[in-house]
Order: sequence, then structure tokens, then C-alpha cells
Amino acid sequence: MQPGLSRAIPMAILGFLFGSLVVIVLRFLQNLDPIWDVGAGIVVSVLFTAGFFVWGMGGFDPKNSAHGEEAEHHAPEPANAAAVPTSLLGSAVWTVTTLVLVVFGAVWGFALIPGGFTLQVTDDPMASVQTIGTFVMEIFGREIVVSELVVFAVFMIVMIGTLAVVGGGLAWLFYTINRGLLEGRAAAGGAPAGTVLLTSPAGEAPANASPISLPPVLRMLITAVVTFVVVYFLFNALLLPATISHAPEHITGFSLIFAVLAVIFVARPSFVPKLIQTWALILFLFGIFYFIFYEVAIGMVINEQFNLYYLGILNNRILISLVNALLFAVLIVRASWVVWFVGAAARVTLFILRGLPRWLFQR
Repeated sequence: MQPGLSRAIPMAILGFLFGSLVVIVLRFLQNLDPIWDVGAGIVVSVLFTAGFFVWGMGGFDPKNSAHGEEAEHHAPEPANAAAVPTSLLGSAVWTVTTLVLVVFGAVWGFALIPGGFTLQVTDDPMASVQTIGTFVMEIFGREIVVSELVVFAVFMIVMIGTLAVVGGGLAWLFYTINRGLLEGRAAAGGAPAGTVLLTSPAGEAPANASPISLPPVLRMLITAVVTFVVVYFLFNALLLPATISHAPEHITGFSLIFAVLAVIFVARPSFVPKLIQTWALILFLFGIFYFIFYEVAIGMVINEQFNLYYLGILNNRILISLVNALLFAVLIVRASWVVWFVGAAARVTLFILRGLPRWLFQR
């Protein structure tokens, strides 16, 4: 990401927090009481804040301080140059962080206006929106006074970090799946326009070809085994225990199902039809999206389970999660199917509307 305010503002806040942490750690190691001292903390934190802000603005980048002939060697890349995926992810994360901080600062500023938009309902600092409360925490046998602002800052860091990790993981997953599909189509001779083949033309060996050449069957078996083990461990040890901890008897079964589906669309065995490989990918994504919708997207909105009398065991939360998960999975893998379904539904609706006068005995 190019240096600028969208990176400098979050970096300055991180610098202030890092400087405060340095003071706390040093005073803790020296057994000083209290661990946090306002005078020393502010001085050190401000120094780190200035350094991190200059770093975020690109002040330590030699390319931004080049002059004369040296500047020609650091010419900026053209605007239409292909962006590196990691730089796009970093740019998005820094931009989202800055926007969240700006919105939070604006809302907090309105709340602090005397007689403004705030509804004062309590004088307790821990419950009031106009004051910052404090509470006592015990760390390594010592009591530390922590403010709500520090907890909020830690929460923000964890939230943005989680966003970056999950976003990067999903981007890598879909990039890998898309690359596999493009390579399969290219190998079959039906490469779409703009596809870059990963093999050299005219039968030449690639420059970075692996010295180990495995038979296709053995390569497929190794890919299938590695995929099965990795996916099974990921779901059985990490994902499913965190989402369906109330039903541990289903964790092993769901893990096996996800692992088999992953083997089908990653290893792509030659004896499995293409349609089944496509549906394996759809069902794999459907399972992941269902847990996301049921536990987070829909679960945070619909807490209670309202039974639908005409669907028996299903309820609103399950039904909405199922529909959304299936729709998102099909849209990602085969958007043309959704377009065809919408067109077919529109044709059927038009046929019914045109036939209404005849069915109602009107001419």
C-alpha cells in the first residue's frame, strides 16, 4: 500500500499503545509501583507515536527521499500495473481501520458535546457514554488498573487482525480454487480469453519445472491423502468444536464429509464426473457458509428458534441459514445457474400472468 494518512493514523495509534506497553513492561520488570506512570508513559508513548506516524507516511522509505538521478531508479509504477494481491489486502485493511477510527471519533465527539445528543441515564463511569471507567485486573499476582479505552483499543486490534487473517485466508482459498479450474479448462483445450497457461509452449520444459516427475495416478493419490488429512484435522480439531460444541457426536461425521468433498474437487479424480466435482465444491462451500450464517450472520439477529408449523423440525434460523448458504455457494461456483433460474422463474411468471384472463374466462 502507498504511504499516506490511511496508514499513518492507525500506525500512530499503534505507536502510542506500543510505547505505553514498553513503559508498563519496564516498570513491571523493575518492580515499580504503580506499574503505569502517567508522566513517563506519556513521554515515551508520544515519542513512539511520532515515529510510527512518520513510518506510516513513508518517511523511512528511501524511495520517498530520493533526489536527482537517484530518483529515476525509483520511478513510480504505472497506474495500470497489476497490483500484488497482498498489497490489495493490506490497502483494504488499513483503509477499513482508518474509516472505523474516523467514525468512532465522530460518534464519540458528538457524545461529549455538553447538552448534545447524549441521553444521560447513569452516573456510573462503567455504564456512561460520556466518561471512561476503570476496573482492576490481576496479572502475575499484581493488581493493575485498566480503563475501558484500553480494552476497546485491544478489541479493535483483535477485530482488525481477525479481519485481515480471515480475508487473506478466504482470498487464498478462492484464488487457489479459481486457478485450479482455469488450469483444468486450459489443459482440456477450452481456455477462456485472457487465461495465462502455466506450461511452456512448443513442448518446452518450464524453467522452474520440478526435478521429480510423478505419474498422474500417484500425484492424484498424494494430493487426495494430503487434502483429506488437512481438511479433516482443520474441521475436527478447530472449526467444528467451536461452532457445534453442543453436538459433539456429529463432529466426526461432518469432518469426514467435508474432507471427502475437498478431496473430490481438489484432487479431481478422472473417474469422477465433472458435474459431481462441481457439486462437491458447492456443497463444501455450502457447509462453511451455513455455519457462518447460523452462528453469526443470522444467529446474531434471530436468537430464539421459532418453529414453523408447516415445516416440522425446521425453524426460521435454520431455514434462512440454509437458503443463504446455498445461494452464496452456487453464486460463487456457478453464477450462470442462478441467472438461468431467475430467467426461468421470470418466464413462468410471465406465462401465468398472460394466462390469467383466459383462466378467469375473460377475453
